[in-house]
Amino acid sequence: MRTTMKRAMPVLAAALLLAVGLAACRRDGGPAAKTEVAKVQYHCPMHPTYVSDRPGQCPICKMDLVPMQTPVGKGGERRILYYRSPMDPSVRSEVPQEDSMGMDFVPVYEDEATSAVVAGRAMVALSPERRQLLGVRSDAVTRRHLDRTIRTVGRVAMDERRLHHVHTKYEAYVEKLYVNFIGQMVRKGDHLAALYSPELVATQQEYLLAYRAQQRLTQSGIASVAKGGVDLLEAARQRLLFWDVAPEDIATLERTGQVQRTVDLHAELPGYVLQKSAVHGMRVMPADILFDIADLSAVWILADVYETDLATVELGMAAEVTLPYQPGRTWRGRVAFIDPLVNPGTRTVKVRIGDGLLSQP
Repeated sequence: MRTTMKRAMPVLAAALLLAVGLAACRRDGGPAAKTEVAKVQYHCPMHPTYVSDRPGQCPICKMDLVPMQTPVGKGGERRILYYRSPMDPSVRSEVPQEDSMGMDFVPVYEDEATSAVVAGRAMVALSPERRQLLGVRSDAVTRRHLDRTIRTVGRVAMDERRLHHVHTKYEAYVEKLYVNFIGQMVRKGDHLAALYSPELVATQQEYLLAYRAQQRLTQSGIASVAKGGVDLLEAARQRLLFWDVAPEDIATLERTGQVQRTVDLHAELPGYVLQKSAVHGMRVMPADILFDIADLSAVWILADVYETDLATVELGMAAEVTLPYQPGRTWRGRVAFIDPLVNPGTRTVKVRIGDGLLSQP
């Protein structure tokens, strides 16, 4: 019994000496005191500014908190620069503390403060897997010209400057029609209709009398008499021209010396007949529109642009027009007019594209 006690006492003494040595080592600032165990922090994936030291749910969106993946410095040690408020990054502290809501301040490590700090913002570190899940992409900042494309719909409209209304300046009757249906193509100078006007017949007779008188008076030796005959003929000629009688009809009247019962109405520009109100035998007044002729060799595009996009639309800007039933073909033009009125129903503005609308293969 005495032998056993003697052997146990040296073992107990050695254990006590080892414990005392470990405690002294910790008091002296050994490796156990210098190594900082990184504390796991949790944050909300939708609100990264909310950070907690324990798992749970975000008080804002009720999503489960996920552990923060922070980089570890050289040697596995990280140096804390300061502590910040999780709700207001501009509030800092040198020591750990809690904010007015009872939330622990978040430590900011030296490797996290290498980038520039923007007032009111906090740096958020995301792993590659998290960035892929959220669809976050990054690219180098470059200086370039930014273009904005506005896509809209429109309709083809005729050029109003190429539309012509055919009237008469005298009362007449339609004796014959050369244009018989809507959509017929006419060229400049083509005959549209033959009209009979008693007033125009009388004017032709006056012109023939003035023409014959001028032929006789030119043989007179008195200069004033000869000039009077010329002036009378010119006045009768101008009256016929003011009534839209063609010069070739006047030349025929001089050549034949006979009054024409009907006078032909001619097209003043090429195009298609869009409207025809003239009917054989009808009485025509100067206020009546006999034909509407439009030159469709150049057209307009009236596009609808929403009022929110008007700030980026200006006169002269380039435009491209495509048709769904002609893929691969493009028409290019420029914005020639912007309607100053907004459609109250659709909240759109008509933008006219034209003035050189060319087809591109």
